[in-house]
Amino acid sequence: MPKRNTASTSSALERAENLLSDSAVSARAETAAVLAAEYSNGEMGNRERKVAVGILQIMAKDVEAQVREALAEQVKACPFLPESLAMTLASDIETVALPVIQFSSVLGERDLLSIIDAGNVAKQIAVAKRDVVTPGVADALVETNNDQVVGTLLANEGAKISEKGYGKVMDRFQQNQEIQTLVADRASLPLSIVERLIANVSVELRERVINRHNFPRDVADDIIRHSQESVLIQNLASEYRAPEVEGLILRLKSKGELTPSLILRSLCEGDLIFFEGAIAALAGVPSAKARPFLYERGAGGLRMIFRNTGLPNEMFRAIKIAMDEINSVKQEDPKGWHLTFAERIVQRLLEEYEHLSIAGGDNVLSRLSHGILGDIEDEPDQAAEPGDARW
Repeated sequence: MPKRNTASTSSALERAENLLSDSAVSARAETAAVLAAEYSNGEMGNRERKVAVGILQIMAKDVEAQVREALAEQVKACPFLPESLAMTLASDIETVALPVIQFSSVLGERDLLSIIDAGNVAKQIAVAKRDVVTPGVADALVETNNDQVVGTLLANEGAKISEKGYGKVMDRFQQNQEIQTLVADRASLPLSIVERLIANVSVELRERVINRHNFPRDVADDIIRHSQESVLIQNLASEYRAPEVEGLILRLKSKGELTPSLILRSLCEGDLIFFEGAIAALAGVPSAKARPFLYERGAGGLRMIFRNTGLPNEMFRAIKIAMDEINSVKQEDPKGWHLTFAERIVQRLLEEYEHLSIAGGDNVLSRLSHGILGDIEDEPDQAAEPGDARW
């Protein structure tokens, strides 16, 4: 440890004591800077340090901001500054507080949360710039819903942002391209957030995410398709205009976009109008003729119409499970099937396909669909040939 310069330290203390009541602001500011620097270099003895802290506490309440600013600048990174003194400075005006808030290691998580809760944006930004931002503090910064604060947090690789925190950023700043780009540029992201970025951002930013996070392109394409299918089914579920749905189904079929995953998703979402219409279209029969095979003729009838759709054989089990649940609801409830019962289908499928690892509510249907169908959508030779059954 370097030898302490006793004469210099004593001189600084005496000078500070003598100038505490000096009317010259510049003199007090200069003394504050000298004493704070002497204190921060760690060369004072215990007695001198105690005296110095007392003087610094008085200077931290000086009526002139120039004095407090000089003090804050010198002690901002002092690792042994009393926490109470650090908080006194952090609670001051911005020119005094910001250096301490950004650089002081003695401020604990509770201190930082109280600073954030106070609502001063400049101070919140200073917290977001700290070398290390804990997940709890990062979550609180996200809760400010301020794009400057959140943007600063995302630009700081020392910030440890939780998956939940990222999710809130994605939800609340969907239309903010700058924020979305900052998320995409993070060095490391939870897989669920990478998936959301790929599914929802612009083509240019999507390429950036795929390249930066080394994400398999074929999986990215699958995520995009599932996202588009989800939006389609959710929009249809709110309308329920059968003729329009039928027209849409025929257009999808003509373009080869009436996929197994889309049909399975419609069933899991409880949209029976789309599901019935899709099965009928693939089987080449009117919806009215398809319904008895789906609901009234048991497993044999269901298998017969299924074989005529050309859908993959692996999908039959999932459809049968779903149809059993739908028929069960119709027997239990006199009002019959409703969208609110759709969760029962998903739950049954998750129980039946125990090998699936489903994590994260946003992607349950996509992962469930992928787990049931696997890669069969890319392998048409595994699908059943239409026309196997006679009507």
